[in-house]
Amino acid sequence: MKDGATFRQAELHMNDDEFQEFAQGIAVVFQKFIQNDPRDDRKKRTIATIIIPDAGKGVDEP
Repeated sequence: MKDGATFRQAELHMNDDEFQEFAQGIAVVFQKFIQNDPRDDRKKRTIATIIIPDAGKGVDEP
């Protein structure tokens, strides 16, 4: 990972309250760095999140 490029995908099982807590946690991390101004020692890194809720409820069917 010399250039810092990475991809992560995970299936997380959360109820609505847990998802709200998760989303707020991501927002906290983003806010910590989003105000950083460009500098010679900083690289611009594009971070994207895509959240795709499953159409079903509960346990996945086989």
